[in-house]
Amino acid sequence: MRVPSYRKHAASGQAVVTIAGRDRYLGKWDSAESRKEYGRLIAEFFSNPNSFLASPEQRTVSELILAYLNHCQTYYGVGEKTETHRIKVPLKAVRKLYGSTVAIDFGPIQFKAVGDYILEGKNHKDGFKPSRTYVNSIMRRIRRMFRWASGEGLLPASVHLSLADVQPLRAGRTTARETEPVRPVSDELVEATLPHLPPVIADMARLQMVIGCRPGELCAIKPSMVERSEAVWEIHLGKHKTAHRGKQRTIYVGPKGQAILNPYLDRDPDMFCFRPRDSIRRRRTEHRKTPLNQGNAVGRSNTPRKTSRTIGESYTTRSYGHAVMRACKKGGLDHWHPNQIRHSVATKVRKAYGIETASVILGHSEVGVTQIYAESDRARAVAATKEML
Repeated sequence: MRVPSYRKHAASGQAVVTIAGRDRYLGKWDSAESRKEYGRLIAEFFSNPNSFLASPEQRTVSELILAYLNHCQTYYGVGEKTETHRIKVPLKAVRKLYGSTVAIDFGPIQFKAVGDYILEGKNHKDGFKPSRTYVNSIMRRIRRMFRWASGEGLLPASVHLSLADVQPLRAGRTTARETEPVRPVSDELVEATLPHLPPVIADMARLQMVIGCRPGELCAIKPSMVERSEAVWEIHLGKHKTAHRGKQRTIYVGPKGQAILNPYLDRDPDMFCFRPRDSIRRRRTEHRKTPLNQGNAVGRSNTPRKTSRTIGESYTTRSYGHAVMRACKKGGLDHWHPNQIRHSVATKVRKAYGIETASVILGHSEVGVTQIYAESDRARAVAATKEML
């Protein structure tokens, strides 16, 4: 959470701090008394941020948004993949339309108006056409903020309950664009794309073809996660899509996958297996014309490379997908997305071993399954992985 700054109010010569969207004057600028008052307010703010909000009858939507963002930063984190990052777009529309509105007056009419604003694409750059599912996801996030405020005692429950009665956009009954379902990609198309991919990403695609994991799970693999004591390796992910629901995610790696993954395990246990810097190093080495025993060593140059790009410690779902898109364009192939590989593996495993085994291999098992059934499912998954993958 950002610390509100101690500032000078030029017109009055007083010290001021802005907390929860309101200026609070502290006394003479740079005086001991003003510094002491500033410290007291900051301590109280971090102890209970919501105590600085106005009463429910006076609290504006902008104040509610600020309190919710502070909660999201603590609860979800601040990374690009977190809910904090995703919620900023919806709240931008709410604040623009109804920021000064008293929060208890925000009802179904205002909620629908925000939905229409987003549906028309006014919250994005020109040319963006939101899909029906996208608009519904945005509206769920906005409704979640009011539900949180109700649970925190910041708003009466009636506000959230009134929004809950608003129906989402239904297929065929709206002008919103419909998205195409994610379909499997053929092995032939993936194989044709591999020669046009950087070596590391090509191995990522090959590995995903035999373990069926999510693209984000593939990018997150580290040597410390891989248990290699048995014939079928197990990758135990700490952070994954459904970890907050108490689920455990295990990825099973058979002989084919082991041959692909093994070269990437010879590194620091807590280092990512698939890193952009490794791909860049391999590409520069392969295209190097000067013999290795002459000139600058690989990765070192007397003339620094001018680039605005920052090389990350691991690939992300976005960079992985963009690499596939560029490779398809380079090879003149139909575009596909890494998540389609997962659907292909699901189709194969489900057809050969049934939906129960496929659900375990793909991480779709339900929360609350008894230990007996979990162990039985694990045995089926291991057997299928050893034989098929």
